Parts: sequence; C-alpha cells; structure tokens
Amino acid sequence: MKIPRQADLACGNWGVIGPKAGKATFVEVCSEKGAALLDGAVKKGLLATEAANPKGLEIRAKVEGAMFKLADKWRKHDFEALGEGKDRLKYIMTETSRCIKCYQCIDQCPICYCVDCTTKNPAMVPPGELPVNFMFHLIRYAHIADSCVNCGQCEEVCPAEIPNALIMHSQQVELEKMFGHTPGVNMELPLMAYVEEKEERSRLNNTGSDMIYQNVFNPVKGH
Repeated sequence: MKIPRQADLACGNWGVIGPKAGKATFVEVCSEKGAALLDGAVKKGLLATEAANPKGLEIRAKVEGAMFKLADKWRKHDFEALGEGKDRLKYIMTETSRCIKCYQCIDQCPICYCVDCTTKNPAMVPPGELPVNFMFHLIRYAHIADSCVNCGQCEEVCPAEIPNALIMHSQQVELEKMFGHTPGVNMELPLMAYVEEKEERSRLNNTGSDMIYQNVFNPVKGH
C-alpha cells in the first residue's frame, strides 16, 4: 500500500506541484468519516483547502505506479534469495538459529493476540535451551502466516538481526496466492481464523472488559 486508502484520510506530498510544493499537503478523502473530519476543520477555520491540480493528480498516479514497480522488483529480488522448498527451509532454519528467545517479535506483532502463547508451553518448546528449538519459530510462523501485514516490527526489534519480516511476508504471499486473502485489505477473517485458535476465541468470548476482538470473532449486526 503506497497510499493508505483504507484509512479515512490519506495525507502526503505526492500530487502537490507548482508554488504549493513543499508548502501544502495533499489530502485524499477515503471515507465519509474522513470527509466529515475535513469539512469540520475547514468550517472551524483550522485549515484551508482547494481542489487538486489535474496535473498534480496525474503526477500522483505516476509516482504511485513507479513505487509499486520498484517494490515489486525488490520483493522479487528478496524472495528469490530465499530459495524454494528445502532450500528455503534450510535458509530459515539457519537464520533463526541465532534466536535468543527474547519474545520481542511476538510482543511487538500487531497480529498476535493470544494471552496464553503456545510458544511458552514447555510441551511444545523446551524452556532454557539455546539455540531455541525450531518449533518456536514454526508455531509463530504458522499462527500469523495468513494475517501478516508486513509492518516489519518483528525484524526491526530483533536483537539477533533475523530477517523475520522477509521470511514472514514471503509465507503470507504464498498463502495469498492459494486462498486469495490479502491481510489489511480484505476485512473478512482469514482462513486459519476459522480452523485455529478455537480455545482462545472461546476465552475472549467469555471475557468482559478485554474483549478487544469481540466484533471480529462475534460480529455485531450492523458493524
């Protein structure tokens, strides 16, 4: 996503040209809520707006297209470096062997929501062992493989500099090809949400104030 159109307002400088360049912000309204927010700010005199320059719109589209092409080029380059099949598995096992099990990749992930993490179950991941058992990574990858939005936090915070985001995103893309679900874009639940985590979803359903995913697991009519 180069322009966050899933947000209410997408603000940036692509499309601002001429005398306004560097002095104004291009605001793309993406929802009724965004329109109401912008109109309210204008009515209160907090900001002034004007229609986008048609040439600016054209340039904005070209810049976005160029960035998509550049991203696709680098994603192809980085994914090919991972190899395929057994070669990819060997690469992942080698890179993750540096893990010190600090749990930062899990703590910072916006997708992980389980209170009782399976990676802390001694029956699944033996405690007190370094290098950490590969099951630790298999559990994490399997848990969020269909939901990763490629925010990069797992790689950003890793003290062992494991390319977590690259590994995770490469798996998510393969599942996207298989099931047609794009995390962060498609708002319906990903496939694994229907077949996994039944116990955790049941716990959330029976909990009170911390039901942060109530509307996801138990949609309220009209929401």
